[in-house]
Amino acid sequence: MGNKCVKCVLPNLENQDEIQTDSRNKKNTFNSNDFGNSNQNQLETDIKYKQKIENLNQELDNIQSNKYNNKENENNINNENNPNNNDFLKLDNPITFENNDDQNFNLFHSNKLNDSVKQEENKNNNDNNKNEIIEDIDKKENSKNENLNLIDLNIDNNLPKDDFSKYIFEQINKIRKNPKDFIDIIEKSKSCITIDKKGKLIYKNKVKVALSEGLPIFNEAISFLEQCSSMEELIFNPNICIPIPNNENDIKSKSYLTEKIEEINQNIPISSYWRDIITDPETSFILMIVDDTGKKNRMKRNDILNPDYKYIGICSVTIGKTFGCYVTFSK
Repeated sequence: MGNKCVKCVLPNLENQDEIQTDSRNKKNTFNSNDFGNSNQNQLETDIKYKQKIENLNQELDNIQSNKYNNKENENNINNENNPNNNDFLKLDNPITFENNDDQNFNLFHSNKLNDSVKQEENKNNNDNNKNEIIEDIDKKENSKNENLNLIDLNIDNNLPKDDFSKYIFEQINKIRKNPKDFIDIIEKSKSCITIDKKGKLIYKNKVKVALSEGLPIFNEAISFLEQCSSMEELIFNPNICIPIPNNENDIKSKSYLTEKIEEINQNIPISSYWRDIITDPETSFILMIVDDTGKKNRMKRNDILNPDYKYIGICSVTIGKTFGCYVTFSK
């Protein structure tokens, strides 16, 4: 244990022969003649000296052993307190850096590690910037499309241009908001049903309009309104309006109507559309709700009171004493 020290060698007091000490096995070697020639007192004295030497050697061994143990303990303590020793991280594949002599070196912030992280961050930032640019382009494109398709759809400021279309638009939103309020109007309008000299049913108020079913369909309209709930008002959308033809007589043309609807459908899907020709706005709207046209689908009434529709387009023209009107709906 530790470095070997040379142990004490004491002389024999009587004959000056030396007592030799073996440094390897820590045992003393005495001259046999010394013990043979000495008297009993001298033997006792020699034994005492031998015992002292052994005690001194034992103390020396203990000192060396303690010194070694203290050195081991000091090393262990230093290793435990050192955060950069190999046992601290306990990694299967320890991380090493070439610049570990750098005064600013830090295991988790080495130059190479920082460069790698920065490169990855720059890459992520570039990808994020690209995504933001793409999203911004998409938003602008969508906004552009919305501006093309939905121009100034504020209900207060965006209205049909002609008076007839304005009146129809306002009445449609009134009945959508409060369907039951219109029941009394339909009830009173039943008194306008008459039969002419030829036996045909006529709705005669401000104008004369031929009817197909007469009273039964008016009663059906009242029942329908009783079942209706309030719904959102329609928004006027100029982009779904069917333009009036240059030749006013073409307003009755089915081919013109079909052609224009196909053009509108390329940008905005049209849910429903129809044409109406009448000479009085009030009568026109009442008969839109009654929808006594001989067709059992009641398309006009169902379109006006369809809660799924959001937009309406109305465009009309005066032809002599009559009004020609196009009405379109979209969701």
